[in-house]
Amino acid sequence: MGAKYQTHPTDAIADTMNLYRLEMDEAAYLMTLHIKNDTLSPYVPDSLYTWISNFDSYEGDLWLAREYLAAGSPTLAAQVFNGIPSKYTLTTAQQSDLNNYAAIANLIGTTSVYELDATALTALRSYDNVGGHAEGWAQNILTWYGAHYPVEYVTSSQGEQQLIGNGQIRFQQDAVSSFKVAVFPNPANQVVNFAVEGDLSEKGEVLVVKDMHNRILTKFMVTSSESNISWDSSIYPSGLYFFQLYSNGKSIEAGKIILNK
Repeated sequence: MGAKYQTHPTDAIADTMNLYRLEMDEAAYLMTLHIKNDTLSPYVPDSLYTWISNFDSYEGDLWLAREYLAAGSPTLAAQVFNGIPSKYTLTTAQQSDLNNYAAIANLIGTTSVYELDATALTALRSYDNVGGHAEGWAQNILTWYGAHYPVEYVTSSQGEQQLIGNGQIRFQQDAVSSFKVAVFPNPANQVVNFAVEGDLSEKGEVLVVKDMHNRILTKFMVTSSESNISWDSSIYPSGLYFFQLYSNGKSIEAGKIILNK
């Protein structure tokens, strides 16, 4: 398919390639979940690292570096960070995010994220509002120490959809929305409930739940007859997660979910 695109590039082939890429990513992600949650026998770290490497993406490499760090191998984590700029074409925002991510890794070093001292936590708080994956990682760790990050609510202003959180405009949605998504309980433990209100289309809307690496964990079809959704979050660890509501391929609602176990 890639060779065909190079000789006869079309939007249709590009869309097909993107679909295959998404399906491959989802399959690799499911494999990593099965490996990490196998209760019958301890997983082989090299198998986990291989499957994460199969993502072949910026976000996948960030995840791989974190796994090395958790295994007590900061040198291998640093090698992954150092190799990212030569593997991918990063935007200015991504390069800044990478620098922040690597700084957090250096801050943690070989210390368990559950055993950070006051000095490390103070330094970590300087990254909980920098945006990108670094912000998500910092907030994820800080929630273990009692930090609370309020859910972001959607408001409309002058025809533009905006998410407001902690008193700041965080990002804009693709389209103006007449929808409301209630999330409860939040923070949650075993189950997260979504109640979607709005003028649902004939085809319905799609509700997606993602982790902090922007990996899709699950999808739900939202229709007029099934607008109340329950997500079984019992197999996922404490931390920060995200939901997005899509209509006709455009994101129209989004927000955070906190799992606290």
